[in-house]
Amino acid sequence: MFVAEKSKELAIFQGQNKAFNSVGIVESAVKKEKSLQENPRTKHGMAVEDSSSPYGIHLVIEDYPYAVDGLEIWFAIKEWVQDCVSLYYPTDNDLKRDPELQNWWKEAVEVGHGDLKDKPWWPKMQTVEELVESCTTIIWTASALHAAVNFGQYPCGGLILNRPTLSIRLLPEQGTAEYEEMVKSHQKAYLITITPKLETLIDFTTIEILSKHASDEVYLRERDNPHWTFGSRALQPF
Repeated sequence: MFVAEKSKELAIFQGQNKAFNSVGIVESAVKKEKSLQENPRTKHGMAVEDSSSPYGIHLVIEDYPYAVDGLEIWFAIKEWVQDCVSLYYPTDNDLKRDPELQNWWKEAVEVGHGDLKDKPWWPKMQTVEELVESCTTIIWTASALHAAVNFGQYPCGGLILNRPTLSIRLLPEQGTAEYEEMVKSHQKAYLITITPKLETLIDFTTIEILSKHASDEVYLRERDNPHWTFGSRALQPF
């Protein structure tokens, strides 16, 4: 969510530096995320591994709908991925011997993330479990994660006073002109955070687009072409 928000903020309002800023933010976030070696569902300290809990994870805040629903969706995706992957890669050796899969992963790491390709935390794509976990992460990020981030934005963000874009910044430091201005008039300092008309319209438009469903969406366990395969085992997970 942080990456999506900050990328949009800086990309919209930083003029010629927008591409540089967006890349820098994403790279920084990725490095921070990937430097943590723990379970991706427990690395932020909001959940702990617990074999007695559902899915083997205990939530620190149990009444947290995003996490509760998210865990169910994550493991539903993972179960579906396991069903599909097992059809084509029954063993680790089958996976290792597939040059197309290995080339895909090599391109994803070395070309798609060229600046991070030498990091030690990349899966080696030598086991079925590594493929399942990687595919689950990709599907989760492109579906459930961004559904929560995007689709709920416009009802709140459609009124700029609810979410003044430029107020997402550090508080002025004591001794600066901005700090003195804030001390003299809190109201004026707040009003400065309200974006001008043009930027507000751009922001509204972006939020509205992000909040809409695509007309050609295809959901998990669905295919836009019913004849994509005639294999009965492959059709079963769908």
